[in-house]
Amino acid sequence: MNDIAMQNDLQSIRQLMYSNERFVIAGHVNPDGDAIGSCLGLGMALKKMGKSVRVLLEDAHEKNSVIPGQYLIWREGQSNAIDADFGDIAANPVDFVFVALDCGSAHRLGSAKKMCELATTTICIDHHVSHEHFTTFTLLDPDASSTCSMIYKLIRPMGVVDKDIASALYCGILTDTGGFRHPNVNSVTHEIVADLLTFDIPFTELYNEMFRRHSLEETLVLRGALNNLRLLANGKVALGTINSDEMSAVGGRIRDTDGIAEYLLNIRGVEASIFIYEKNKGQCKISMRSLNIDISKVASKFGGGGHVHAAGASIDGEFAKVVASVTSEVVSTVRNRLEVLEI
Repeated sequence: MNDIAMQNDLQSIRQLMYSNERFVIAGHVNPDGDAIGSCLGLGMALKKMGKSVRVLLEDAHEKNSVIPGQYLIWREGQSNAIDADFGDIAANPVDFVFVALDCGSAHRLGSAKKMCELATTTICIDHHVSHEHFTTFTLLDPDASSTCSMIYKLIRPMGVVDKDIASALYCGILTDTGGFRHPNVNSVTHEIVADLLTFDIPFTELYNEMFRRHSLEETLVLRGALNNLRLLANGKVALGTINSDEMSAVGGRIRDTDGIAEYLLNIRGVEASIFIYEKNKGQCKISMRSLNIDISKVASKFGGGGHVHAAGASIDGEFAKVVASVTSEVVSTVRNRLEVLEI
């Protein structure tokens, strides 16, 4: 997106923020740091503007509890002051703006999709290259390091950023760049972070919680995946798997699988990694990472999506067959890519 178009779109969304009173904000299912940080960062900004805000997010990994603004998250059946201006929207419709963040398609909203359908106006702010336009207004920038960096550009000129908002945005940028190591990092990323640091955010504490601390269950799930590790395509593809029985045996949950695909990619010589786990019998989740191939194209073949070097999908099917099918596609893609590089 060129700078002029971006600035025009940002100004249009700012105007919607000024002229509306009620906002429902949601991220994608199984939310990561960028989804949570952008939702809470924008939510806190709107609250400072005197707006009524409801944030819809699924339960996430406990490490994300360090992100400020958790009080804005609304749970189904909850009744409190945050929700007082909304009531039962389905039974008694009220005008509100729905904002989808870090979400490439409507089905990735999960249960929040129904709120999107009830909204007077809908907005999506996203940086995924595989994006389906499903809202009235869309701000899409695949070159952005994170959705949080896009929210920063949206709200920084509005004079609402404070320590908590800066911390939330920092957490999202931090996680989606892999601690500033991914190819999506550029000088703009560091300029944004440099400005966020001026708000005296506890960056060391945030970094340690997001990257260094792990629960026992996470460690045991990682051990299970490594026990099943296979190197394919002459060591260019790393595959880690864990089925539902193995997950249950160690008390593992979906949130305990974070970072495993990236861990596998760090094996020397590996060009692409695959981590496949069975959420329930017949339901599989695939996470993939890569160095020199567009892994999002592989994910799209299985109904998923994501970024060029980080993507995933959810697939229904027998675990062994899903593993075989996805692995075959990744191995073929890697081999074709390497052949092109060698020519």
